[in-house]
Amino acid sequence: MEQFEQHRDSEKQGTDGGAIKKRIKKNKGKKQEVNEQHVEDCSICYGQIVDKGIIQTCQHTYCFDCIDIWAKQNKTCPQCRVQFSQILKVWKQGKSKRQKMYVYPANEVNLDEEDLISLNYLLPPIYQMPFFQRIWSLPFVNLILISSDSE
Repeated sequence: MEQFEQHRDSEKQGTDGGAIKKRIKKNKGKKQEVNEQHVEDCSICYGQIVDKGIIQTCQHTYCFDCIDIWAKQNKTCPQCRVQFSQILKVWKQGKSKRQKMYVYPANEVNLDEEDLISLNYLLPPIYQMPFFQRIWSLPFVNLILISSDSE
């Protein structure tokens, strides 16, 4: 068990998912020992959960390290895809259980004004279009007739 924790701590360094891939390879072929007590497995790395990471919106449980790496790129549960912003970490310290809440802010999209296009430039408002043009401007047709009043 101590060797697993040392291996796990050494893998924490990278957040590119390499640590999870190593744990998957290591744990995929192992046959789980059956004991009287229910043992939870992480569906990200397929290993036994040591420090629990509980998603607060759906209560799905993973290794905290696995779901922490996941949450840095995805704010949805790997199983049910519900969005989340908080993960409760639960671990044993001696004979007592410890808990700590981690908050994951939503990904922010930074757009400059030059990246945005005003909808006013795409089409004139329908009330400003001549009647025959309105008929052909329906969204499912995608055709706009342009008349020339000078002819």
